[in-house]
Amino acid sequence: MANNDGGDVGDRDLRARMDALSARIEAQRGKPAAGEHVPTETEGSARGWQKAMSLGFRVVSELVAGIIVGGGIGYLLDKWLGTKPFLLILFGLLGTAGGFWNIIRSTSMPLSGPPRQG
Repeated sequence: MANNDGGDVGDRDLRARMDALSARIEAQRGKPAAGEHVPTETEGSARGWQKAMSLGFRVVSELVAGIIVGGGIGYLLDKWLGTKPFLLILFGLLGTAGGFWNIIRSTSMPLSGPPRQG
């Protein structure tokens, strides 16, 4: 189809139309067009892994904080009232129960955030 009187322009025009048509066909098939970034399976699983690690660290910190705060309050009350290990054990157990309660609450919510009200 190339001739000496402007045939190259027609070939470039045809090539551009074919490329545009190929891009539309690939878009219909669900494949990315040339130069378009598509998240790979490893990127998606990495995001899931990050969310799981974040939730795991939050769970551990909730439990440890509950035990430390409960034990600390019990220790201070034992020193103040002179009831050596009784309140330390009691508040340590209460702190552990509170830590587990916070774990249940935080894992019962969806990862996207608290539910909307209204």
